[in-house]
Amino acid sequence: MRHSTTPHRGPTGVNLERVEAVLRKLQERALTRVLANGRVPRVCLYAEERSLETVRAFAEARGWRAGHWYSDDCSQSAYADRPGWGLVRQQIRSGRADGVVMPAHFDVGRDEYAEELAWFSAHLAFVAVVEGGRR
Repeated sequence: MRHSTTPHRGPTGVNLERVEAVLRKLQERALTRVLANGRVPRVCLYAEERSLETVRAFAEARGWRAGHWYSDDCSQSAYADRPGWGLVRQQIRSGRADGVVMPAHFDVGRDEYAEELAWFSAHLAFVAVVEGGRR
């Protein structure tokens, strides 16, 4: 069997291995900070109703406190235009959440995805992506 050395890319050209590494780093840094302060990590859930139990179970299995649930009907629009995503960012910015749990999907462009990851990094927050969940 032949193995490719080319990085696996998502539908929009996103290097999935690189994204997974960045997500792990953000999560480790945020969780280390939260746990060092003696707190239980607090997360928002960002999913359509059909994926809500999957993302909630993922958070609860890790001992994270699942807070508000947000969803958007516009899966193909930019994150900046999604009202639910804006509320997730508001929760992070205000310190009421340490991260967001969402189903795996890469329906945005590489640059926009990088901008979102940079925003979460700047706010010492994380994005946990649940494999098998649909968005």
